[in-house]
Amino acid sequence: VLFKSKNVHWGAKPFRVLDCWLKDKSFGKIVKECWTQTQLSGWGGLALKEKIKRLKERLKSWNKEQFGDTFKRVQQLEAELNKLESEAADRQMTPQEITIRKRLQQDLW
Repeated sequence: VLFKSKNVHWGAKPFRVLDCWLKDKSFGKIVKECWTQTQLSGWGGLALKEKIKRLKERLKSWNKEQFGDTFKRVQQLEAELNKLESEAADRQMTPQEITIRKRLQQDLW
């Protein structure tokens, strides 16, 4: 079986917002500063596109500074949760383990 595929560009990636951003106190300030600093003239649609593009770039760098590699962190939290739950699969969890599990679940979600 031979499979050939062209690298197809489907357009821009969607603008995503992570829950951890909304919980951070500096998020609103970052958005407001970036949005007000970007002053563009011309057609409104183009100006909006550029503002969103610049905001996306700023939030990307802020996310790395503030939270590090979020995808790696999610994998790490999931691994810790799985380990904890597999260790307690055939017995009742201790109060300390329950507290740890709750903290891990909160950090994950």
